[in-house]
Amino acid sequence: MKTLLSTIALAVICSSAPCAIAQTSTWTGSAGSSWNNSGNWSTGSVPNAATNVIIPAGTANVPAASGGNFSAKNLTVAAGAHVSVAGDATIDVKGTMTNNGLVDGNGAINLSGSATQALHGRGTISNLSLDNSNGAYINTADTIYITGDLTLSNGNLATNNGLVLRSDESGTGSTNYTQKFTIKAENMVLPEGAQLFLHDKLTATYTALVQGTEYSFNITKDTATQGNNRFELTTALPASTSDVAINTHTTISPNPATNYITIAFQNAEATAKQINIMNALGTTVTSKTVNAQQGEKVTMDISHLPSGIYLVETIAGNDKITQKLIKN
Repeated sequence: MKTLLSTIALAVICSSAPCAIAQTSTWTGSAGSSWNNSGNWSTGSVPNAATNVIIPAGTANVPAASGGNFSAKNLTVAAGAHVSVAGDATIDVKGTMTNNGLVDGNGAINLSGSATQALHGRGTISNLSLDNSNGAYINTADTIYITGDLTLSNGNLATNNGLVLRSDESGTGSTNYTQKFTIKAENMVLPEGAQLFLHDKLTATYTALVQGTEYSFNITKDTATQGNNRFELTTALPASTSDVAINTHTTISPNPATNYITIAFQNAEATAKQINIMNALGTTVTSKTVNAQQGEKVTMDISHLPSGIYLVETIAGNDKITQKLIKN
């Protein structure tokens, strides 16, 4: 009777939604090195997005993925284990990746789940990409080594001081690595008449900070871009500003907005300005060139844009300011 009741309970749980019980498949390599050969897996079938994949050390053949896109739910590469991903292949990981071994080749491991993903272990990956709007993180106390490219096409990667871009005789140290960061001014309280500027020493620019101002910058593997002593806050500009750019004051209203926004230039010179509205991926979705002077306002139609968060970038020569816009 207990067995019958347990079976009925399980059936009820599964009937409330489609049930997919994850299967675990371990690489054996008994039929060669092809990832796509079902004879190389303990389950007798090639893993898919619902399969927990384990790559152990010491198998007869090293798994080699080539000629297509392959999937796994959770992927575990054991210490001493090796996976090769050819340039015409990608392994999409939908859940957690634990790597204590080596994943090399010109192809990539792509984190493409629907929930926040975790990276565990202290292994090496040639190329890693992230395509998950909920992002991913490297587990605290773990370290992931990248010898090729790190590509963040969608979502943020929280490194927790656990990411090393390695350059050696076998890797380029992620020559294509670029990540965008944003500094935002919030809860500003200043004495009447005072101004606060963000000084970017690398680009020699001064950005006037007002409530809601956002300043975006990119970092690469070049240590000069990575923020160490790069920025300072100051209430005064240098005596001579001939060699720096002073960012324009702009305000956006209404914000949030539905159909139109008005951009007011509070401190602008008579110079051509490019206004770009970018989506969350940094892609320009609409733009406008104006010749606004101090006190003038520019209206832009955003009714055609989907609801979401956008960045409004105003550029005048070397002068740039970026602010967040919420589209209802």
